Amino acid sequence: MSVDDCSTWGRLTSLPSRSIRHCWLRTFAPRLRAAMVNDPLAPLRARFTQRCVDDIATLRSLLNQDEVVRREPLRLLVHGLSGIAGSFGHASLSALAGDMDYALTQDQLVSDEKLSELVTALERIISEALGSEEP
Repeated sequence: MSVDDCSTWGRLTSLPSRSIRHCWLRTFAPRLRAAMVNDPLAPLRARFTQRCVDDIATLRSLLNQDEVVRREPLRLLVHGLSGIAGSFGHASLSALAGDMDYALTQDQLVSDEKLSELVTALERIISEALGSEEP
């Protein structure tokens, strides 16, 4: 796969989960590093953005699993995401992940629609980090 195969975020989101990390490393990581050259938190922000990419891949794989089977891996993902997103100023993402975490700790199931909402929120964060206007 060449860099041109995933040069826009729109193409990236339609790729299989395995290809997302490859595209991130080839296309978006260098742009993000260049944009944050004077930011002392740049390495942490870049790691958070990479985590968002990885979380999207994980969430897509969880969408194909039974709601009961995916409960614990999803709980671990959203628990960590709720804290780190808040630390980087993404209050709405933190609240969404926190609500999902709470529901899961109360033995409630999380719908596919909620998972899709979380994927959309993560895509928005990545788009913002890259300085683009559309996911």
